[in-house]
Amino acid sequence: MNWPTLARETITAFRKRLQLSRLRTPQGWCAISVGEHHLLGAAVAAPKRKGDLPQVLGVASLERDSQEPALQAAALTAMATQLATPNHPYALLLPRDDYRVSVLPEPAVPAAELAQSVRWQLAPVLDFAIEEAVVEHMSIPTASWQPDKQQDLYAIGAKSATMEQYAASFREARLRLRAIDIRETAQRNIAALAEQPDEVLGMVSFGVRHVQITFTWHGELYMDRLIAEPIASMDDYPDRRAAIYARILLQVQRSVDALHDNLPFMQLGRILVAGAPPDFCEQLAASVSEPVDMLSLESLFDLSLVPKLRDPAFGMRYFAVLGAALRGMEKSS
Repeated sequence: MNWPTLARETITAFRKRLQLSRLRTPQGWCAISVGEHHLLGAAVAAPKRKGDLPQVLGVASLERDSQEPALQAAALTAMATQLATPNHPYALLLPRDDYRVSVLPEPAVPAAELAQSVRWQLAPVLDFAIEEAVVEHMSIPTASWQPDKQQDLYAIGAKSATMEQYAASFREARLRLRAIDIRETAQRNIAALAEQPDEVLGMVSFGVRHVQITFTWHGELYMDRLIAEPIASMDDYPDRRAAIYARILLQVQRSVDALHDNLPFMQLGRILVAGAPPDFCEQLAASVSEPVDMLSLESLFDLSLVPKLRDPAFGMRYFAVLGAALRGMEKSS
């Protein structure tokens, strides 16, 4: 892949930056999330001792004009000042519109040819030319339990020009961009902390416009589903609540059924819900056979420096960017 010097220096041909595995760092990460109207940031320190939780060092928010470029150096500098963790490397959490996720059969080719094979396999799925794309992949590790079935993988494509623009902004702000992440793996990182030993965990998180469902096991992402629902409208139009709940419940049920049908070696232990109203959790518990629990960020993070995150609404605003800042951090027991 012929990358401009700028992109090669700062994102190293995307594969080393969109590291879907949890790239390790000794001290922790700062993560920046690009939203439609805001930039959100979080700095998380890795546990220092056995039994410690990852500590949230700070969070930051900055309004942005949606008519301007998504990420500017001045905004990054302002965010870095708020986070005040100059020694942490940075991860960028992409907006959902900036990438495409597909599940594809893993090509039966030598390892050296896998990346190129995935690239061309993804080409018909993208809504832009593959020549303009950067592509990363992540295996769905099922071969040990289903040796006679072809293994699938996640393939992610993004426009190289967009990634170069992001890289340029970090470079101009003199911040070390070491990773690019996506929403699915950010939620995977939180689920990895929440999993009990050998537990297959379902996680349902409520955002403003989307509900994200993931199924993880041993810290690996096996299945996900994104539901586009106007969650924010439930407060303004209470009459929509029942219909929105019904659609989400149906999709969760279908996702659980798909897990049982396609990955029968995985026995779902429980479903953890983040950011949903309590009455939704009650309805979900009545519609599935697995236990349903509400997620508390305080059970996964040391929030002593940012006690505002104990408020469920405030905490959910930073849910995804906190997940991106958990790269490489495993549960310390």
